[in-house]
Amino acid sequence: MRDGKYNLDDVTGSTFTISNNGSFNSFLTSPIINQPNVAILSTESVKKRPVVLEMDDGSDSIAIRHLEY
Repeated sequence: MRDGKYNLDDVTGSTFTISNNGSFNSFLTSPIINQPNVAILSTESVKKRPVVLEMDDGSDSIAIRHLEY
């Protein structure tokens, strides 16, 4: 790989995959695990959403938070 080229052994035999679907501005996807992988981590785009926060005194407050599902 020092010459900047990949061979078949460099790109086979993985056990874990990271998928960045957020680059397509997606908010929720269902990635499919390819065999022989045992897991896949899919990252989505981060969006601002209103959320309810419980305050120390027990009251509720609405705030804007960055969320990723």
